[in-house]
Amino acid sequence: MSIALSAVVRPSRTLRRVLALYGAGQVAMAGALWMGVSGPVRAAALAGVACLAAAVLAARLACQIGTVHRIDISGTGELRVTVQRKAGETPAPVLMRLEAGSTLWPHLLCLSLAGPGGRQSLLVASDSVTPEEF
Repeated sequence: MSIALSAVVRPSRTLRRVLALYGAGQVAMAGALWMGVSGPVRAAALAGVACLAAAVLAARLACQIGTVHRIDISGTGELRVTVQRKAGETPAPVLMRLEAGSTLWPHLLCLSLAGPGGRQSLLVASDSVTPEEF
């Protein structure tokens, strides 16, 4: 199999920044709700707790070490995806096929892939790969 294109997809820095800003906004909203709570009003306090939970989830996702994918496309159109979860790991590539529903936008590529392990979605942001690979 000759490789026509090989791309290494790293976690998106822009997505991490957006998640961090979202989390900061949720913390600010929780603080504003708790400052306005007076007496027996519990709905605002519960909404503040929900905002704080969303902030914790966003912070966890933003700080999570992302998975690095390697996509190899052959001259015949075969698609092989390698997922590297740990540094120094060299897993075997898995033959995948592109499914209907894959979408290309100017700064985001949403790949719907099917393989032996089932279906999975792979999001490729424009800052995850080099401009030539995108």
